Amino acid sequence: MIRGYRKEKFDVIVSFEVLEHLEYPGAFIRELESIMDEDGHIVLSVPNRERIIPSKDVWDYPPHHLTRWNTSCLRNFLEDSGYVVERIVISPLSAEDLLDAFGLYFGTKFLEDRIKSGDRRPLITFGFRVLFKVRVVFYNILAVIGRSFIRRKGLNIYAVARLKVR
Repeated sequence: MIRGYRKEKFDVIVSFEVLEHLEYPGAFIRELESIMDEDGHIVLSVPNRERIIPSKDVWDYPPHHLTRWNTSCLRNFLEDSGYVVERIVISPLSAEDLLDAFGLYFGTKFLEDRIKSGDRRPLITFGFRVLFKVRVVFYNILAVIGRSFIRRKGLNIYAVARLKVR
């Protein structure tokens, strides 16, 4: 993939949710040097292995995710690969994270299926709108409360790094 860009140089290279899928992430990250400006940056993300809501899904393990990351692992990896880490941020706990973890839909899935199948009775559509709003408010309040107690346990880790001056 990088071979096609050998003659171009980029100020910023973005790589979200890639490293964990690579057998040799170090080779990939070092290869980016060939297409990065001298003062260029890389912005990347990886799943946080220390997230508050651990994944039980098979996608989080081989053959899908070949590596697992936390902030110190990502920082060491980037520094060992010739980068200076300028910032690492863990995404805050979100309402969507909680919805995925708990799967409590307050009846909205059932009502949505009814509406999709053509049932447009006022009680069905009104019930869906009300319960959907209840669900949104519930998970957002839970996320705000959770964020005040849980800091470094978000779903993803984001990093900004630049090449070391040589």
